[in-house]
Amino acid sequence: MEKEELKNRIVEDILKLVSIESITGSKGIKSCQQAVIEIANRLGFVSSMHAKDQVIIIEPINASSPAKLGIVVHLDTVPYDASEWKHNPLGEIDNNRIYGRGVVDDKAAIIIAMYAFYLAKPHFDWQIIVGSCEEGVWTDMQDYLLEKPSLPEFLVTIDGDGVQNGCRGYLDLELKFKNVHKLSICVPNAANNTVPGIAKAIVGNKKISVKGKAVHSSVPENGINALTRLCYCLGTQVNEPNEFLELMEILNSNYNASCIGFKDHPQEIGKQFVGITSVCPTNCWTDEDNIFVNLNLRLNPEVDKDEVNAAIKYISQHFACETEIVELTLPSYIPADSEQIQKMLFAYEHVLEKPTEPTFAMGVGYNASLPNCAIFG
Repeated sequence: MEKEELKNRIVEDILKLVSIESITGSKGIKSCQQAVIEIANRLGFVSSMHAKDQVIIIEPINASSPAKLGIVVHLDTVPYDASEWKHNPLGEIDNNRIYGRGVVDDKAAIIIAMYAFYLAKPHFDWQIIVGSCEEGVWTDMQDYLLEKPSLPEFLVTIDGDGVQNGCRGYLDLELKFKNVHKLSICVPNAANNTVPGIAKAIVGNKKISVKGKAVHSSVPENGINALTRLCYCLGTQVNEPNEFLELMEILNSNYNASCIGFKDHPQEIGKQFVGITSVCPTNCWTDEDNIFVNLNLRLNPEVDKDEVNAAIKYISQHFACETEIVELTLPSYIPADSEQIQKMLFAYEHVLEKPTEPTFAMGVGYNASLPNCAIFG
């Protein structure tokens, strides 16, 4: 295939995927999956469906396990309002650029990964793992791991910027307390990953509203938590012991989860900053009998499932509450000085002609959905 013909084919295939509206959970996911499989088959690869048809595995014919390298991508996108776009959100070329929902995140990466293996014809076996739920709850990779697949020795997701060797984990932990003082509390427009900017309560005939500063919950120290401030005010009006208000008082301006049973791990590994295990109450609601609160935690890379379980046990016993894990993604970490990360840094500098350093994310990325996975974008 001539260079110009190859370029045109790659652009055509990217536009083909972008033309299919594939919002997470929509019917368009299936159509986009079929288009990916057709392109893979045309390039001479083998495709198979997994995880209740949420994941496509693309690999060379007669591949052996485990593969040496895996590329992780996703075909789902977030919703869009066409009136806010200057270009066609379902694909358009303007001034040698491709515009459209999902071009960068993450449909072009699917096509580029396939053509990279098609052209390079590496001597080792590989896989392309195509997910479909990255923009929502990662049931695609959760269900895929339940199949206990033979995963590649090293994985890279083309769904981020630069070379990223890890990220903190994510935990939404819902606590349920007895509403012994018949408190009425709410967080308007709450989101589990956001520090509350406003919180309200009714005590007797009195309405209380407290304002704070809303920020992303991965950096709670940059905000002002209206919920914990509200609960501090309530605590001054409740003279009897109250485990819920006790917990909220502990977490008022205290974001280190070591105060609720997690270990106080070092904030640096080598010379790389990886942060603490942080905790932030992000939502609260009540009924006549119970108070519910969501704790959003970002897990230091040294935190494992055993530590999470031990901390949850501590919280349950110390604060007399019931606990439920709403969402858990363990941290991802690959040493910055590892052979794989160093090769990625070399490739980055070789192609872009500028050096870079590996980064560690305070938030959670798609690389955390599978073990031994880094970001290369």
